[in-house]
Amino acid sequence: MKLCAGILYWGLKEELKTVELHGAGSQELTLSRPEFYLDRTKTFERNRVYVCSADHLPTRPSLSANVCLVCLGQHWNLSAYYDRCSVILVEGSWDIFRVFNLVQEIFNRYDSWEEQLWSILRHGAGLSQMLDVSRGIFENPLLLTGTDFRYLGVTEEDYLKNQLGHQLD
Repeated sequence: MKLCAGILYWGLKEELKTVELHGAGSQELTLSRPEFYLDRTKTFERNRVYVCSADHLPTRPSLSANVCLVCLGQHWNLSAYYDRCSVILVEGSWDIFRVFNLVQEIFNRYDSWEEQLWSILRHGAGLSQMLDVSRGIFENPLLLTGTDFRYLGVTEEDYLKNQLGHQLD
């Protein structure tokens, strides 16, 4: 499954806490799984996620569209990247391999969700099952109000109970 920088940011923030999102990135789900950036090459390919150390970044990079850098540490030239790509800045003394594995885990989580949804669709398309497997992704109660999927509500459980009179099991 493809993701966007915002999803990666929030997933990393849950684990690392010292994470900031900067830059101009797309909210479209186009980013492929991460790769290490270690060799100081100057070209960053389109729709890719790179896990890197700030001190390894080139001063004059060639950035394609929709690049996301998961960058450990600060560097004097890092702000130059903000106008041209998404930068998820990881502050503190984190191990680059640990951060890389966390990004992989985020992709694994969404891949697993997508696979579960496809399995449900292939075996009867139970709407309640689809909502059940989606709750962990959206982390909110889900309420389906139209069987044609045109109206899907996401809200707080208290709001459903107190304002709409719905009790979730």
